[in-house]
Amino acid sequence: MEKLIEILLSNIYIQSFIIGLILAAFLSKLSRRTKLNEPPLVYYRLPIIGHTWRFLKDCEKLILESREKYGEIFSLYVFGQIMTIVGKETTHEVFRKDQDFGFREGFKTKVPLHLIVGDSGLDEENFKIIRDFFAGKLKHLICRLQKHIIYAIDIHIGECVEPKVIHYPRKTLADIVAIPVANIIVVIEKRLYDKKKLGDDWVAPLDALQRYLDDPKVAPDFNPNHINYDYIVDGICRLVFGSMTTTSNHATQVLYDLVETKQQYWQELYQEAQEINKQCNGNELTFDDIASMVKLDSFVKEYLRCDSDIVTLPHKCISKSYYTFANGYQVPNGRIVSLNYYDTNNDEELQGQNPTEFHAFRHLERNSPAIKLECNFLKFGGGKHACPDLIATFATS
Repeated sequence: MEKLIEILLSNIYIQSFIIGLILAAFLSKLSRRTKLNEPPLVYYRLPIIGHTWRFLKDCEKLILESREKYGEIFSLYVFGQIMTIVGKETTHEVFRKDQDFGFREGFKTKVPLHLIVGDSGLDEENFKIIRDFFAGKLKHLICRLQKHIIYAIDIHIGECVEPKVIHYPRKTLADIVAIPVANIIVVIEKRLYDKKKLGDDWVAPLDALQRYLDDPKVAPDFNPNHINYDYIVDGICRLVFGSMTTTSNHATQVLYDLVETKQQYWQELYQEAQEINKQCNGNELTFDDIASMVKLDSFVKEYLRCDSDIVTLPHKCISKSYYTFANGYQVPNGRIVSLNYYDTNNDEELQGQNPTEFHAFRHLERNSPAIKLECNFLKFGGGKHACPDLIATFATS
């Protein structure tokens, strides 16, 4: 077989035939565009490669030039397929039309997590858990979160009477975040035992695990022999994967940014925290106390705005055949539509003066807290499918 392949590849006619087939398939794929009123395809020189190299190496310039020449919505040929880019005018149309654009379907093309842990519909269930549980009960969880975070800091950092060097801050913060997350994932058998022993006097814990156990399809009658342990473990693992990575990464980068390039804000942020602590008389901070740290809130939000990707949040067109945007352009079923965050984050009308510059208290002046979803802040998406642990991430950070 190897000899046969070697002979075939050494023949110039066969090589030409193979190249011809590849080009024919490539041109056939592009010719499908003519059936719809698709957004303009940005010009490129190299067949097959298309815009891929520039998208990876000089994305900002590519997007800016394409936006200026072709308008708010255009298409690129990246990674062997056509990808449509939408700007600030169309971004929220994609968010609203969740029956036509699926983020989970689009995200799988970027992070194929379903190939690792399977595709069992748990993502939708986890979304409901976080939305209903954390968003509705976070005020009651703040006390517990605070205790666990302080406990974790004592373990991994300790007292800082003297200056202390943290050699691996990202790992340290990940370990700190892991303790409040892991504390929620308690032993199922203990709950079953407590419920059986205490009966009606048993008070169910307030956490995500209990949300699974309360589902009669997962834990019918709290019978240990009938509990779907695999389902619970898969769900919890997905929650941990999604929450720990984002929270620890954001917290690490904000601290790096504050220490390395934004030292002028340190004293002002510290004084605000000290004032809130004095008002609490040494008691634990409540949800309202944390919300009162408006300068810190604005600083974190501005960091996240400036740290956003240029093009992100791929959505897959899941309309039956095609979707027609309000501006008249059409995209076929299966097309990946990504959002031009750079267009929104650097728009003076949306962000105020000098949008390309970091201004720590920009959002304080606009009375715009970080947990508020607005058209000018897209870090956590938008619409009813916005990131459900938005509040929990900010409270923990």
